[in-house]
Amino acid sequence: MADKSDVVIETDFRNERLSLPPAPRLFLYTVSSSLLTFVLGAMSGGKKTSYQFLAENAHRLPRTHQGWYFYHKTKNYRVMLGGIQSGFKYAGRTMGWTLLYASTETALDRIRGTIDAANTVAAAVGTAGIFSWKNGFSRQLTKRTLRMSLLVGLGIGALQDGLIWAKGGRIWYLERLLDDSLTGVANTKRELPAG
Repeated sequence: MADKSDVVIETDFRNERLSLPPAPRLFLYTVSSSLLTFVLGAMSGGKKTSYQFLAENAHRLPRTHQGWYFYHKTKNYRVMLGGIQSGFKYAGRTMGWTLLYASTETALDRIRGTIDAANTVAAAVGTAGIFSWKNGFSRQLTKRTLRMSLLVGLGIGALQDGLIWAKGGRIWYLERLLDDSLTGVANTKRELPAG
């Protein structure tokens, strides 16, 4: 049986993306993207349901004050229901794609043994390729999607690497680049700030 003094709990996540371990980071990615797309999907679905209700009832518009009251009451309920259904549909799809991207990024981090922008770019391009194939995109649209995912992945990866570097973490290419440019000699160790 292990003694309490033998148990080591890692609390220094400077070298992790967003300074979070993988499980909470996956949760953060999926929940935040799902909430955002739920709102966007609910707005889009509500507007579509509103137009659909108007088109379905244009030939029988109410003529009394009470009729208009029930018309709008029914329309509002239908719009709310259509928006919520559409929001959940959008959120579910986005959650799946975000989970695929974040899991791929984390797996590449572990397989390569380093956290850098290359893993983010590979995960973004790979997810975009699967997305394009799954949705049956044309060759031209697939190229455009892959090009966009390359640029976005590179931007996100560079921002994450900059955040890791700013918090005192280690990014191999930044260490090599800065050490070579400042001293002319590559220094393999970087002093991490205490605390």
